[in-house]
Amino acid sequence: PVRVLLLDTARRLGHSPGRPAPGRGRGGGPEDLGRAGVEITVDEALHLVRTAHGRYKAHKGGAPGAPGETLDEVTPRQYWGEFTRDLVDAQAREALLAEAEELQLALYRSKSRKTLRPGVTTLLERCAATSVPVIVVSNTINGRGVREVFARHGLADRIAGWACSDEVGLKKPHAEIFTVALRMAGVPAEQTAMLGDKPFNDGLGAREVGIGRRILTRGGSGTEDELQDALAEGWATDVVDHPGQVVDLLG
Repeated sequence: PVRVLLLDTARRLGHSPGRPAPGRGRGGGPEDLGRAGVEITVDEALHLVRTAHGRYKAHKGGAPGAPGETLDEVTPRQYWGEFTRDLVDAQAREALLAEAEELQLALYRSKSRKTLRPGVTTLLERCAATSVPVIVVSNTINGRGVREVFARHGLADRIAGWACSDEVGLKKPHAEIFTVALRMAGVPAEQTAMLGDKPFNDGLGAREVGIGRRILTRGGSGTEDELQDALAEGWATDVVDHPGQVVDLLG
């Protein structure tokens, strides 16, 4: 039986309808930058945020597993310092660095308006009732924002631990982020399940550290062909339509 569930968050908690472009919405606008001590117009703020976001995307590299992809996660100071270096003067750059943590949280909020996906509550309640700890393992620019989303849906008390890439410093499928979660769990990898939607990051990454059950869900970034290939290659052990179906797989 599964003794610990590792949970990806990209589409597990819910969908993100109407995702705004970087710089729109609540994060990264002139109000946020103004609070950081940067005097800036709306157009200048949009240019700064969009340019930084483009550089962040370039830093990440191509598709998972592609040449040039980096598994190092950016820190808030790198995002608001290195990626904006030539866009502001020295005084403004120091202000951005001083408020980088808050700016990164505002940016995350602007990108993540999540609604609860069917089956998530059922899964987390079942885990709580059967004493199966749930540890979030997430590729994210802001672990604080991830925690905030769970709290907003009244689910924070269902999570036993957090392994977020911006805090670990490395992204899935790197072994270290899974190893951090397994150390938190204190349970052998073969008695652990990983639930995610990305065959490479969640399936192969979990297999490489020996996680026994690797469950992928439809409705995420993986196509049906990719999900079936993951099963055939042994990256995944199961494919489900939604998180609620995982309840029957935990044993």
